Amino acid sequence: MTTATASATNGLSHDFGRLATTHEESPPVARKTRYNKDDSISAEQVFRIEDGSETSQAVDRAALMGNILLENPEIETRWYFKFFLGQTHKNYVVFLSGTEVPEAALLSVLTEDEGSEVSVRAILWRKGGSERLLTRTPKGKPVDPKKIVAEFGHGAPDRRLLEIKDAICQNDLLVLEEQEGFVHCKFGVLYGKKGQITDDDMFSNEKSSAEFERFYRALGDVKKLKGFSGFRGGLDVNNGSTGDEFVHTTEFGKEIVFHVSTLLPYNKLNRQQLERKRHIGNDICVIIYQEDADTDFHPDLIRSKYTHIYVIVSPYGDSGGYTMKVYTKNTVPEYGPPLPNPSYFENLDELRHFLIVKLLNGEKSTLRSSTSSFAMKKSRTLEALIISTHEKFDRKRTVTRGHGSPQRVRNSRRTQVEDFRSKGQSIKMTKIASGSAPTSKRTTLGSMEQGVEPWTPICITSKLMQNVVAGDAWDGDFVGSSSFGLSRFNVQQHASGSLESRLLIDQSLSIVQVNCDEGSGMMFFRTAGSIDELEDSGRGGNVYATPLDDFYHRETAANKKLMKKYILPNTKGAHLYAINNAAASTANMLQKNCKLAVAVGKKVKAFRFVPKNPARVPGMGTGGSLVPLHEFQCSDYIETMSIGGRGVAKSGQYICCGLRSGEFVLIHVATGAITPLPLAARAAVEPIMCLQVADPIDEAQQEYVLCYNKTVEFKHANAHNSRQYNVNWSSRPHAIAYIYPYLLGFMPNAIEVVTMINGSLVKTLVMVRCRFLSNKDGVYFTTNLDGQTMLYKMSEDALSGKSSVEREMGELQPQVAPGNVFVRRLSKTQVTLPLKSSPLAEKKRSIGENEDDIPDGFGFK
Repeated sequence: MTTATASATNGLSHDFGRLATTHEESPPVARKTRYNKDDSISAEQVFRIEDGSETSQAVDRAALMGNILLENPEIETRWYFKFFLGQTHKNYVVFLSGTEVPEAALLSVLTEDEGSEVSVRAILWRKGGSERLLTRTPKGKPVDPKKIVAEFGHGAPDRRLLEIKDAICQNDLLVLEEQEGFVHCKFGVLYGKKGQITDDDMFSNEKSSAEFERFYRALGDVKKLKGFSGFRGGLDVNNGSTGDEFVHTTEFGKEIVFHVSTLLPYNKLNRQQLERKRHIGNDICVIIYQEDADTDFHPDLIRSKYTHIYVIVSPYGDSGGYTMKVYTKNTVPEYGPPLPNPSYFENLDELRHFLIVKLLNGEKSTLRSSTSSFAMKKSRTLEALIISTHEKFDRKRTVTRGHGSPQRVRNSRRTQVEDFRSKGQSIKMTKIASGSAPTSKRTTLGSMEQGVEPWTPICITSKLMQNVVAGDAWDGDFVGSSSFGLSRFNVQQHASGSLESRLLIDQSLSIVQVNCDEGSGMMFFRTAGSIDELEDSGRGGNVYATPLDDFYHRETAANKKLMKKYILPNTKGAHLYAINNAAASTANMLQKNCKLAVAVGKKVKAFRFVPKNPARVPGMGTGGSLVPLHEFQCSDYIETMSIGGRGVAKSGQYICCGLRSGEFVLIHVATGAITPLPLAARAAVEPIMCLQVADPIDEAQQEYVLCYNKTVEFKHANAHNSRQYNVNWSSRPHAIAYIYPYLLGFMPNAIEVVTMINGSLVKTLVMVRCRFLSNKDGVYFTTNLDGQTMLYKMSEDALSGKSSVEREMGELQPQVAPGNVFVRRLSKTQVTLPLKSSPLAEKKRSIGENEDDIPDGFGFK
């Protein structure tokens, strides 16, 4: 990705949404362009360019093209329509404190019984956009709306909350939700002939070429304007003043209108073609079809203050394929999907799929840009709607008082509830019948079907007899701890009807944390007084460092007595530990890097690792010993901790800690210096997890991922922000997992997936009582439904784009007997290899692959 103006270009950095130093090489997926800092050039005039070169050629193209993701999809974000509308729920008039003038807001609360608990789903409607919350409360305990407002992190409400009991308010809230984004959208399509570089030249093309007509007809259906009753994108459907035909389609439940330049009226006497510019010049995203790919495009020669994104599409030779470039104003936050490398699409179907998702994501990103004019307009609109709702449902109408006998009051309330629900259901059915429901997946051409999504979990077993509380991957298998002890589960092959496992340590030790570190040949684990003390402060806790070789050679399960020799000294009472996953080496040993950090109350005890066989000479075994390194004192009890792994030479190695006081700090291992990491939070902070992740290109560049409350922030070692955004979950997660380019949040009954391009939500997976276990060689977790525990894995290669899930499934399929409990997912995806005349075929030839040895295509069963 590059930045272009008439006179200047800018440097490259390594990752979408990342604030960091520049790099010469490309990352696994994509990287971003820093803002042009030339004061003589307005940021509004600077465009960054995507041409596919920012995407590494190592990325599996089938995985990339099979998972073109819509960011913040309405089916995930439009909570009011999806969950509230037509259900019994409560709405309140709210005033938020914290500013000189209390902010007018609205609160919607929906409760659902779930066994011994009540699930509480809430929406806080604000002028800056709605905020969503999912939490739980004990059954029988009334839900206090004031506490719900406080859980959003804005403090207690300024005044007493007033309930809105009028059923009509549901329609007002639905309008408010629709105004936050866009219900339908319009895109411009401009035709450029060879050598045309100005908008006047392109708008003056009276007629289409055969190729251009083939292109725009592939975008949607060409329909008559006169009498059209659907979304028309500002076109005249009565008098024909904007032409006779237009292009229309429906994708993801949204009606999309394409303003095609050659279908709009042409005026021979008007050089500027103002009637065409009036529509296309007021579209946020414009496709420019250049019939000659060698013709230069200069966005500064297109006169439009409204258009923020230009997508340049050109036919490629005689292969029938197309190339693409994307120009985006630097005021627009990053958005996906990244272009493939090379940026070549084999046919119109493949191009259309990618193009529409890219345009939708681009328009969403533009509308939420805090530096664009759209943000201010949106804020004013939402504020006006909220204030209007406040005024409409004043105190007299919101507070309903009962009069007469108790029975009469109960009947009145029952009637009111039924009326509220029926009104909401009527509104919902009307939306669904019209095809404009935000949760609709309706499409016109049926070409938007996805392959298996990269986060689709592989179920290792659906009948795990033990409730696993901790675990980790070990040489392709899985080690899990339960009340029965520590077992190794063979995930590659199991016997019919059960999962093959071997007990490593019996129940005499209650293991609540475990890590298998093949690089050092060691297993680390922490014990507690009992397996139920997973969240205990460390009573009865010890940390053990055991050679993996000990388990390879042992025929029977070890017990507490046999394991006693592996207890690390001075770790009694430990309630947490963290390991450095870097491979054992002589260099690490000489640098005295920290391998293990143990938390005991407020203290951090650091250990270095001395390998027994650093050169890894065959036959000499693995493992080694842990030697005390340093001891550090924090200001409060340590809730979460992580250690920097690979590449610690540039700024030194750090231990990151989240403290009970709500503070995150970095401890420099060599000097002991403690650096606070400032947070943007206004409310009390409850640390959940901290991760140290390496830059995809330069592993010496560390980034600190700090999760607290419902928020994730990203920091550099200098305590400055490393990204332009924060991640906001819908509920407080108990754990997070990072596999570039995704961040996963584990909630009590769901897993939320956000893209690291810009922190946008891309998927919510419903997983009942899920428990995160490990983030090594994939993501392992369990779920529990009706007493049945299931063990799942998400593929690391699929999430990182190195392989498709289908391919991963082919590698993971065990040798199964009839009736085996292994759950296999069936895929309908057909993967076809590229044409020999395409740039993809040239890429294969350049890396030495023989195309004649590759079949025309392959599928998965």
